Amino acid sequence: MRSGPNFTPFAVRGRRVIAAILLTFAVVSGLSVAVSIWATSRLQNRATLVEVAARQRTLAERYVNEVLLVRAGAQADPALTAALLARSARVLLNGGTAPAVNGDDDEATISATREPVVRAQLRQQERLVADLTAAGSALLAHRNGAIRETAHERVRVNDPVQRLRVLAALTSNVSLNAARTIASGADSNATQLISIQVALGIAGLVTFLLLAWGLIAATRRQTAHFRSLVTSSTDLVLVFGDGQCRYASQSVLSMLGRAEEDVTSPGARRHGARVRQRRRDGGRPSPARQSCRGR
Repeated sequence: MRSGPNFTPFAVRGRRVIAAILLTFAVVSGLSVAVSIWATSRLQNRATLVEVAARQRTLAERYVNEVLLVRAGAQADPALTAALLARSARVLLNGGTAPAVNGDDDEATISATREPVVRAQLRQQERLVADLTAAGSALLAHRNGAIRETAHERVRVNDPVQRLRVLAALTSNVSLNAARTIASGADSNATQLISIQVALGIAGLVTFLLLAWGLIAATRRQTAHFRSLVTSSTDLVLVFGDGQCRYASQSVLSMLGRAEEDVTSPGARRHGARVRQRRRDGGRPSPARQSCRGR
């Protein structure tokens, strides 16, 4: 014999709320992961970028020292340092592989910089590097005429050595500013990531609370509907669970002559046998059971 369908108080509305909670959890988790990936991609290779930008200061000072050594008759290779300066400046601006520097760093691959402020600083650095190496080449070639200034630096120094030092100082200063701007942008991205994660957490928590409230409200409506049906029914209804009677309809209480607390108290499963006996007796309480009501 097939049994009837089980009573499911969470049918329809309850399942929808639970599905909404799971969907919200999935959406919040997905957004959190997407934001983390986006912020991490923006922070990727920032340390290498700052390192290469800051290294330009060292290369500019090295270039001046090597030019002066060659001018004094010592052995040095300022042309190699000039090539390293120019190539590093191009890589910082457009991306690529930054060259290795003997006694300093290995090759490093970095991506192109997209921030407008940083790109403007790196373009100025590239122009200053070109002017610096041009001034060094003119000094070694004993050309004392003024070089063409492509970075609009307007150096008003007649001594070629002093002009070379001024251009190196300007290049070093712009390189330092670019490194600081890149580092500040990385810190800002990290702070933005934290703020977004906090906002997502708060929004998710509020959504979960609202959906939980909706689930509780739906459960209460289902329970109230069930209770109203059972209360208005003349059928004998007993609900058992956890080894005791959990609910007894008013018709059962009237037949037993007991209060609801007596029937649903622990150890009251014996009332089920009384209900069956009363039904066999035609629903009339026996004198013996009438006398037991006050016990």
